[in-house]
Amino acid sequence: MAYTTVTKVRMIINYNDRIDSGSIPDSSATEYSLTQAITDADDYINGKLAMLYTVPFASTPPVIDMISKNMAIYFLLLMIYTSERPAESDWVTTYKTNADDLLQMILDRKLTLTDASNNVIAIKATQGIVSTTEKFAPTMALDDPVNWELSRGREDEIDEGRDADT
Repeated sequence: MAYTTVTKVRMIINYNDRIDSGSIPDSSATEYSLTQAITDADDYINGKLAMLYTVPFASTPPVIDMISKNMAIYFLLLMIYTSERPAESDWVTTYKTNADDLLQMILDRKLTLTDASNNVIAIKATQGIVSTTEKFAPTMALDDPVNWELSRGREDEIDEGRDADT
């Protein structure tokens, strides 16, 4: 399920686009490009948020719909305008910048994701790599193996484990 629709993206483009024709033409090629841009946008969003949330979302949070529209517009306009007029592409990047800013706020936990009913979407309980040795200094280093040593805290934990076994 896509996070946004071709119709929603087209409405924003037709409202905001002021270059020459004033809108993106209706054609099967444009329709395909819009669908592909939405797919690319959703993949981008999923890639960014996969460490914190289970993606793809079962139902689209409103802010994700907004981000998806901005990224889809960016991908579409990048294909259309920057290839024809590279000097006029700066305004196209504002769509991506807006989406990236919102994604970063979500990742920094400054923006809480909610569903359409305003219920908070839970962050994954486990994020990234889980290690039982995170609090210890690495045993191996890039220097000479003769200088490698265990973290003192790790040695104590090993000793405590041995004591508990006896």
